Amino acid sequence: MCTHLGTTQPVMPKGRVKETNPEPRKPTVTLGQDWQSQAKIVHPRNSVANADVYLVQVGDRELLAKTYANNPAWARLLLGRWGLSREYRAMTELDTLPGVPQVHGVHAGHTLLMDYVADGTPLVARRELTPDRYPPLAFFHRLRELTHEMHRRGVAHGDMRRTNILRTKDNQPVLIDFATAVRWQRFNPLARILFHALRRTDEFGVGKLQMSFYPDSLSEDERQRILRKPWYLSLGRFLRKRVYRKWIKQRRWRKRIRAWCQTSCKQKD
Repeated sequence: MCTHLGTTQPVMPKGRVKETNPEPRKPTVTLGQDWQSQAKIVHPRNSVANADVYLVQVGDRELLAKTYANNPAWARLLLGRWGLSREYRAMTELDTLPGVPQVHGVHAGHTLLMDYVADGTPLVARRELTPDRYPPLAFFHRLRELTHEMHRRGVAHGDMRRTNILRTKDNQPVLIDFATAVRWQRFNPLARILFHALRRTDEFGVGKLQMSFYPDSLSEDERQRILRKPWYLSLGRFLRKRVYRKWIKQRRWRKRIRAWCQTSCKQKD
């Protein structure tokens, strides 16, 4: 039975969630030093802060390799070793949850290995589909159940948008990209605050997706909750559009800095 938006019970009942602190284990598969030359890149990074994603054939299995191996040293250290280890820990908490790819460890400190969902495609906006190609309503019910079980296990995704939700051929949802995920930690007040904020963000994202396809499937109270976007989502949207995309993602300012540095060096010589 699908739980309505905003009426969930507390996700951290005593005795229900087993707190773990999984450490990055050695990958269950071995990649050679030249593995990238034999792999197929499926999602090249579009900024220095993002990873390259490769499809790797290992025996009779296809795995995804999310890697910072080609990024600058600071990105490999900060985003690779630290960021991927966080993502690994979150996915390990969901290791047996259908709808989340199984993770196989961190290779060389900067490459995360996980299962490849061959028949999964990202959700497409309603305006780009004809009604006969809409995901069935049961898909969103299952997505909400999957999200609630993820929260019950102590993980909040934090980036529940269409590109991070796959739809399989049998209309089952699969969650990917746990880079922003936060784990519940009993003795970490900041982690608990972030967890509850991102949990609400997840519920908001799922409800908004369902409303875009089936607005009549939600009650008036649920629709009002979705229309009242949390303030931190509005702030995040502003920072992403006005700061990240304009000043960090764009390469023009980096080129100007390099040109200025080269000019200054020539003048000193």
